[in-house]
Amino acid sequence: MLQPIVSVTHAHIAHVVASELANTNSGAEFRLLDVGCGNGQLLLALYRHLPALTGRSFHLSGFDVSDSRVQRSDFFSSTKLLLKEEAPNVDWSDRLRLTETDAPWPYADDSVDIVVTNQVLEHVRDLDHYMAELARVLKPGGFSINLFPVRNLFVEGHVGAPAAHRISSDDVRRSYLTCFARLGLARLGPMRRTRGLSPKTYGETRSTYVASQTAYRSFRQLAESAHSRDLSASYRWTPQFFGLKLGYVLGRETGWIYRRGRMSNLFDFLSFPFLSAVSSVTITFRNVKAYDPDAQHAGHYSSVG
Repeated sequence: MLQPIVSVTHAHIAHVVASELANTNSGAEFRLLDVGCGNGQLLLALYRHLPALTGRSFHLSGFDVSDSRVQRSDFFSSTKLLLKEEAPNVDWSDRLRLTETDAPWPYADDSVDIVVTNQVLEHVRDLDHYMAELARVLKPGGFSINLFPVRNLFVEGHVGAPAAHRISSDDVRRSYLTCFARLGLARLGPMRRTRGLSPKTYGETRSTYVASQTAYRSFRQLAESAHSRDLSASYRWTPQFFGLKLGYVLGRETGWIYRRGRMSNLFDFLSFPFLSAVSSVTITFRNVKAYDPDAQHAGHYSSVG
């Protein structure tokens, strides 16, 4: 029996991919790309679970950047080793690639059906470059599932401090985080204060990280960048992520195929401002529509998917 996915974020992305493909008739192999694949754990989870969840076959690949300064410089060696050991039936030598932030993605035009990211887009500084590359590699009808926090988030997740990412002044942010540490509150988040790290050093280093390594945006900003590349943008599947998280807390399994009813879009609209303040949200970009100015009938849209 297939074991549940340990990570709730990985499980949610698998849920969404399975749900998006539920009404797809194509029986061909889907090419899925993990952008910012990091330690390879998401790729491994999708490799183990997606075929069984969907009844489809997948060609999985992933890439990351070497100059982000978010991870250790040697992280990709561990990624390759993990996937080689845990999924030895796949030749990962050409499926895992390392590139640079501003470089074109190492994939051909219209070559990918599905793009996924997990906690990546809040680190992307050049959003227009990202959207241009996403639109270039996605096949017509392809889609991208992205789980990450937006600017509306109340507590900045890396340092665990309320509104730290909303402070524009470096001086103010540094003082704020220093005081946060002196009050003994810097105990949350992956960049929490460790023993031997002074409050001043904590404030200086964490302030620099938030300023230089994160780029929180509103959904409107994300959608505008997507629209400029003829991609649609939606925050559908965000409520389902919170439902899945609740299920994990309660120790209850959730069906792999998310269901959407007549009122789902309205519920998405009403709940998004609140949910996006609490945790990560799910943003879907899709290469499905394009306006054709040469259409015979003015105002008509031509479908490309």
